Amino acid sequence: MYKKTVPESRTKLAGWIIAFALIPFSITAAWANYPAPILYKQTNAVILDRSDVLWSGVPAENYLRFGSVVASQNTSRIMFSVSCEFCPAEAGYNNRPFVADADGGGVADLSDLFPADLASSWWGWGNMRLNDDGDKAFIGAQRSGGEKSLYYKDLITGANFQALNDDGHTSFQINHDGSILYLGSFNAGYDDTLGRYKKGLFWGNLGGSRNWYLDIHDLPCNQQCDNLNMLGYVGNSAQDDHTFFVWNSGQAGNICGGDDCNHNALWHSRLDGIAQRITDEEHYWVDSDVGGWRGASTAKGETVLYSYQHRKGDPQKLVAVDRAMRTEKELTWTTSLNGFQEVFITPSGRYAFVRGTMGSAGGFHRQTLLDLQHDTTRDTWSYHLPNGQRRISNLSQDRYYFMSFQDSPHAMYRIDTQADNMGDFSQAPNITSIAFNGPALWDDDGTRLSISVAVSDAQGLANIESVLLTVLVEGMEDTYWSMPREPLAFPTGDPGFTWLYDDGTHGDSIAGDGIFSFDAIATRKGARAIDDFNSWYAHYSLPNDVGIRILARDVDGNSTIADTTLKIVDCSAGDREFSGNIMGDVLGCTAEETRFLTGSAVKSGARVQLKSRTVLFQNNSRVEDGAVLSISSG
Repeated sequence: MYKKTVPESRTKLAGWIIAFALIPFSITAAWANYPAPILYKQTNAVILDRSDVLWSGVPAENYLRFGSVVASQNTSRIMFSVSCEFCPAEAGYNNRPFVADADGGGVADLSDLFPADLASSWWGWGNMRLNDDGDKAFIGAQRSGGEKSLYYKDLITGANFQALNDDGHTSFQINHDGSILYLGSFNAGYDDTLGRYKKGLFWGNLGGSRNWYLDIHDLPCNQQCDNLNMLGYVGNSAQDDHTFFVWNSGQAGNICGGDDCNHNALWHSRLDGIAQRITDEEHYWVDSDVGGWRGASTAKGETVLYSYQHRKGDPQKLVAVDRAMRTEKELTWTTSLNGFQEVFITPSGRYAFVRGTMGSAGGFHRQTLLDLQHDTTRDTWSYHLPNGQRRISNLSQDRYYFMSFQDSPHAMYRIDTQADNMGDFSQAPNITSIAFNGPALWDDDGTRLSISVAVSDAQGLANIESVLLTVLVEGMEDTYWSMPREPLAFPTGDPGFTWLYDDGTHGDSIAGDGIFSFDAIATRKGARAIDDFNSWYAHYSLPNDVGIRILARDVDGNSTIADTTLKIVDCSAGDREFSGNIMGDVLGCTAEETRFLTGSAVKSGARVQLKSRTVLFQNNSRVEDGAVLSISSG
C-alpha cells in the first residue's frame, strides 16, 4: 500500500555511495544497483492504547488522556499518568499514576499510593519518579489541610511508605537507587539562633528527615540577598550528590536596567554546601529548567548542561560544561523566544537530547540526539510522524525513550534509537536495504536517480501503510539557517518529499514484493544564493553528501526510520571524471575536456584511480547506464 494524500511539508533525501570492483588491467561491465549503507535505524513501537488503562466508571476510552512518562534507567519499567477530566463521580480519582513494563505489559494502577486526604487527584499530586532499577515509584502530594508530602511504593512488595518525615515538599529529585531525596530550594522557617529564615537547598535520606546544606546567605550577593527566588534549582547527579543551581547575584532580570545586568550563573555544590560557579562568566539570563529530573548532568556530575543568554538580545545557547576543566562546548542555539522545550543529558554523557527551536530561521529540533563523543546530530522524530501534544521520558541505556500522546490514536510509544543493534521488529516494519541505480546524483538538467528500498513486516506486507523519503541536513530535517526548499527535487508535483511505491509504477519492477521505489530524484535548480529558497548549495560545495531518511509506517501506528546519504556531484553532462580509492567510493568529478570515452553512464574523460595508477577509458570502450565497472588481469 502507499499513501495517496500528501501533507504540506518539506522534503528530505539522503543517498549512498557505490563501489567499483577494481582489480588490474582489462575493463568489463555488469548490471547492478548501488547499495547504500544504513547509517541509523530506529523503531517507534506502540506499546499502550487507552483501552489498556480503562478503570471502573470511565465511560469510554476516548475520555482518557495520557500525561507525563518516566523510564527506569534499566528500561524495566515506565511510570505515567492518565487523566479523565469529564468522567462522572463514580470513576473515582480522575487523574492517576500507573506503572507498566517497557513493552506495555504488567500495567498497574498506583492510585492506592495517594494519601487518604488527598486535596485533589486532578491537581494535588505529581512529580513522578522511578529509581534506576525500577523497583521504587515516587510521587509528591498535597493533602486537604494544605500539607505537602512525599510518598513511594515498593514495586516488589506493593507496600506504600511516606518517603520523608518532614512535610512541605512536592517537588524533588532522587539519586540512582532512590535512597536520597534532593528537595531543591526551600524556606524552612525562622530560626531563633540565626535570627533569620533558613533558606537554601535541602536533602533527606529515604524515610529520614530534611537536612539543610546550602544557605543562600553564603552566596555572593549585591542586592536581594534574602530573596529565595534568586536561586533556581536545576538538578542533582544520580550519583555522588552533585547539585547544580542558578544564582542571580544582582537585581532580578525583569527589573534590571542598563548595561550591568549580567549577574546570573550556573553553580555547583555538594552536600557540604561549598558552592562555586561552573565557569567564570555571569550572564544576562540562565535557564534553570534545563535537564531537571531527566538529567542536568552525567551520572557522576562530570559534565553538566548549561543554557544561557549572555547579554540581552543575544541568542540562547546550550553548552556542555566539563566541570573539572570549567570549559564549555557549544551544542546548539536559537534566537526564538520559545527556546528549548526538553533538554537533558544521558547518565553516560554520550548524548544530549533536545526538542525545541533552533537557529535563526524557524528551525526545530525534532527530538534531536546530539552525540557528544562524535559531534554528530540525529533527529529521532519527524514532521511526518504524529506531532500532537506529547510528553517525553528520559533516555535509558543511551538507547530507549518513551513518548505519550494526549489525543493521538495511540497513547504510548517506545522509541529504540539503536534498532540496528539487535532491534525488535516484531511490531514495527523493518527496512532491510536501500539502493540507488547510480553511484551519485549528477547536478545537471538531465539526470534522474532511482531508489529502491526493501521493507518487511512481521504481520505481512499488507500491514505496511506507507514508505516515504525525506531529506536530512547534518542528520536533521531542519537547519539553523533559512532553507525554504530542500536540495533535492521530485518532479511529481514536488511537495518537498516523495512517497515510494510497490505497485509497479514509479520505477517499481514488481508490485507487492516489498521493494518500494521511486525513479525521479533530481537536484533542485535555481535560486541558490544564501538568501534564496534553494540555499543548501550556498552552504555546501560539491561534491557533497545530503542525508536521506526512509520512513516506513504500518496500519497499527508503528514505524521505522532508516537514514543513509546520497552524494551530489557537480559535472557537466559531457565531461565527467571519477576518482576513487581501492574500495571504489565515488570521490568527485571535474569538467576537463578529455574525450576518451563516449557512453551513456560514464561520459568523456572518465577515469578510475587505483592507488597510484589511473585507468582511462578509451574512446572504443563503452559502459552502459547503471553498470558496475571492474578491472581484472588479462
